[in-house]
Amino acid sequence: MECWAHVCRKFFDALSTAPESKTTLDFILALCRVEHTTQDSWTRGTPEHLRARRTASSTVLDGWFVDLCWANRCLGCA
Repeated sequence: MECWAHVCRKFFDALSTAPESKTTLDFILALCRVEHTTQDSWTRGTPEHLRARRTASSTVLDGWFVDLCWANRCLGCA
């Protein structure tokens, strides 16, 4: 999650000039929630922990990428 914290800071800094960056911040928050949920389940470091993270995080990231692709098409980037 440390790398996502760095990414989060950049999008947070951009909020004043690019309000659409809030969408990305919402996805990062969802990833943080996944991590906290798996930490709270007392399975940290186990195969179950890794499986839960992969499953839940991939769902969040898939939604984020779909959102980014849609935004790029709307902006004429794709």
